[in-house]
Amino acid sequence: MNQFFSGSKLHYSKAASLILMLLLCLDLPGQIQPLSRNDQAQIEISSSLYETAIQAGKWKEASRHLNDVAFLYWEHNDYKNAIKFYEQSVALNDSLDNENGLAMLHNNLGMLYSDIREYETALSYFEKTLAARRAFKNKEGIIAAIKNISVAQNNLGRFNRSIQLLQEALVIARELNDPDQISSCYLMLSETYEKAGDVTNTRNYYELYQSFHTMKQDRDMQRLQQIADEEALKREIAEIEERKRTTELQMIESQLEEAVQELAEFDDDLVALTDSLDKTQLQIIYLESERERERLENERKLQKAKTTRNYLIWGTLALLLISFFIYRNYRQEQKSKKALAIKNEQIEKQNDELEELNKIIAKHNERMQTELNVGREIQMSMIPSDFPKMPGVDLYAALEPAREVGGDLYDFFKIDEDHLIVGIGDVSDKGVPAALFMAVTKTLVKTNANYSSLPSKILSEVNKELCVDNDSSMFVTYFLCLLNTKTGQLSYCNAGHNPPLYITSKGDLSKLEQLHGPVLGAVEDFNYKQDILLMEKGDQLVLFTDGITEAFNDGKDQYSDERLDRLFQSNGSHNAQESVEAVIADVSQFRGNAEQSDDITILSLIYTGVESAKSSTKPS
Repeated sequence: MNQFFSGSKLHYSKAASLILMLLLCLDLPGQIQPLSRNDQAQIEISSSLYETAIQAGKWKEASRHLNDVAFLYWEHNDYKNAIKFYEQSVALNDSLDNENGLAMLHNNLGMLYSDIREYETALSYFEKTLAARRAFKNKEGIIAAIKNISVAQNNLGRFNRSIQLLQEALVIARELNDPDQISSCYLMLSETYEKAGDVTNTRNYYELYQSFHTMKQDRDMQRLQQIADEEALKREIAEIEERKRTTELQMIESQLEEAVQELAEFDDDLVALTDSLDKTQLQIIYLESERERERLENERKLQKAKTTRNYLIWGTLALLLISFFIYRNYRQEQKSKKALAIKNEQIEKQNDELEELNKIIAKHNERMQTELNVGREIQMSMIPSDFPKMPGVDLYAALEPAREVGGDLYDFFKIDEDHLIVGIGDVSDKGVPAALFMAVTKTLVKTNANYSSLPSKILSEVNKELCVDNDSSMFVTYFLCLLNTKTGQLSYCNAGHNPPLYITSKGDLSKLEQLHGPVLGAVEDFNYKQDILLMEKGDQLVLFTDGITEAFNDGKDQYSDERLDRLFQSNGSHNAQESVEAVIADVSQFRGNAEQSDDITILSLIYTGVESAKSSTKPS
């Protein structure tokens, strides 16, 4: 079952969301639904608004109208038109360098291509979204992008890469202390291990998911009980208010009845009084009413005269106020000019002080740069550069940090005349913290190799020591192997690292896909496993970090695993140094003028031993 975690699709209606969820659950692309008259009219309006915005140079507004049209086609399962309008929107946002908008659009395109089962294309868009989320350090967005990539990878059968990314998402969810995200990662890891056929890890992660899911249900029940208590209290208050209003209404009705009765009695008295008056009394009443009318007319004329006088007074006051405000504004303008002159003097003084401060900062930056250069020299001195000249082995490696110091590492050393240990790792951060974590990891691997030559035992002990007091939640992916230079036997253990390439002497390329445990420093007391294979003469093992496959060019395209595979398949056999230098040159040519975003590390090992060694376990 496909599950995509975006939420960035524009203007979701409730009905459209339900339809989309149903289609995703069935893993079937929906049939195109005819547009209603209202939807056709809306598309015409949005298209007209788009043209108007383009003519006015309002690119963001034009992009929004394109998105509205694409969404309407998406709602009706017209994927071709939806993709067409979203791609136009991508072109607009790309010209604006609107990274956040591009991330949302790439995510929508990834979901659309997933709807029509073009998972390779969907994966390329999801990876662009992940790169943007990493650039903005949006941890929630990183988790959502990783989940979408994981679903696409699972549909392509790349379970190990999916597991590696989900392990990273789990670490971030723990940093956020988000039970919902942690629970979701556990469930997806369980489902992925199930598809990969790993029953043990399927059960382990599902049990973790159940525990977090139960905790969430308990929390939701407590919140629902609180809401129920609040609703009961609100109903009780409403009933009291209703009884109060009823009582007040009854009192008002009683008072109204009494007033009606009094009015009726008054009308009866008035009728009786009128009947008792004779004509003389009526004449007197008429004369009095006339006098009252004249009095009211005189008062009206007097009031009119007063009103005219008041208008004159208010008009004079208004003129005085206007004159006052004009004079006050003039005075304030004079004061402002004086204040501005003083302010300009202060600004000039501050500019002089700022210039001195900039000189101090420049000296400080120069000193920091010198210290970082020294740090780089120290770090690079820890990476071995003298490659062993021992029978049966041709070995070469290269490391190019993205900053002055970085978090990649490789190492190799002999434990006796016939055995060589080789390892490569990638720390989860960059800069000085990553370099320190790398140095600690390198030291721990070499120290524990004194007590055991088994890669699985070495990495189990290194993981245990890295988990102690790891408050920064840093981790490192690591691949460690032990080569018997006489027999060609290779024992290896992969802790969440990129699957190495394995090229036979005949030029056949495969990958060592098996993961033997999570990244180092993430899960305490984990017992790592290992595998064994026999290398034949001329067989080549290539270890690398994701700084190669995830390198970006100016067009925001990734170098990719597929390009690396094609490079080794097209170039044929090389010695170790030529292989490494060919990869470094190809990545540099692909990247062009784009900034290097991650450390680049690659190691090539070619077994040049006896020809009689036969492979007992082929790489997956």
